[in-house]
Amino acid sequence: MLLVLAAAGCGGGSHNAPIVVVTTTATPTAAADCLNSDAFLVEAAGTQITGSSPGGINFTVTFHTSPAAAAVALAHLNRVYAVEMAAAVVDDAGNPPLHRGGTPMRLSPDELATLRLCIEIHRPG
Repeated sequence: MLLVLAAAGCGGGSHNAPIVVVTTTATPTAAADCLNSDAFLVEAAGTQITGSSPGGINFTVTFHTSPAAAAVALAHLNRVYAVEMAAAVVDDAGNPPLHRGGTPMRLSPDELATLRLCIEIHRPG
């Protein structure tokens, strides 16, 4: 994944070159170490991470060979419970509801942001 940011310039006649940011995917082990250091309880095995968030939501992260392969895998899952992050797919399906008859519990926006921070690596390109 490639992201291009235009640097804002002030006055003068010089032109600033765009800043290119390349997004890659962490290894399952590196992502698991990052998550465990932020109060998640997870384990990496092969191309997957399984575990729970600080809020007690169980989830699986499956790492794929490319963002395109992750998109194909995501197409086979319920998008209510799955999200693509770089070349990985996070799936939190199967959690019980907080109250009887309620909707299943989900990863919070903050927990998803932490997952993204640990899975996606952004570097100047």
